[in-house]
Amino acid sequence: MSECSPRYNVYSKIHRALRAHMAETLTALGRSDPADETQLRGTLAQLEGLLDLCASHLKHEDRFMHAAMEARRPGSSHKTASDHLHHVEGIAALRREIERVRAAEAGCRESRLEALYHQFSAFVAENFEHMLVEESYNNAVLWECYSDTEIHEIEQLLVASIPPDEHARILGLMVPAISAPEREALLGHIRAVAPREAFDGLLSMLLPRLADADRSRLRAAFA
Repeated sequence: MSECSPRYNVYSKIHRALRAHMAETLTALGRSDPADETQLRGTLAQLEGLLDLCASHLKHEDRFMHAAMEARRPGSSHKTASDHLHHVEGIAALRREIERVRAAEAGCRESRLEALYHQFSAFVAENFEHMLVEESYNNAVLWECYSDTEIHEIEQLLVASIPPDEHARILGLMVPAISAPEREALLGHIRAVAPREAFDGLLSMLLPRLADADRSRLRAAFA
């Protein structure tokens, strides 16, 4: 397969969504005022929501992508599966640190918040490196062992296993993080299979999340 006709990257869109959300959450945490209860409450809730998403994402990859790799090349998922176990521990540690921030007295909250920021920044860095491994090594295994049609089928099984509320949240993060042609192709597929009312509701939820130019282009594409 030539570089101009690349194989299907099953990780690409969801990883761009996760990278963007991690970066946004890290930025929000770094600029949080420890004395502003409302702002801090919102930022910690955003971080908890991200951790929920990360935990679910690990389970989806273990169940579908790692299982597919092991089915045709036993042992091939060991590296990223081991990383996942470490990430589960990291998520639990971050949840504990969030509670320490919430429980801290006013005079100690700034130092606790900084500790959480540093811990989360390390978690983000590890995840960025991990996602690169998945998009290089894991993809190489999948491409050698499966056709693109088969990889699409595995992906569809994974997507079908995601509860509707979680799927809507993922789309809300993914659609702004991918290119306009990818956005239109993804939503075009959804429109082809979803009831009109459901698709219109999804589009109404997604449009405010886009920059002005992207919003105008998407409206025109689905007018």
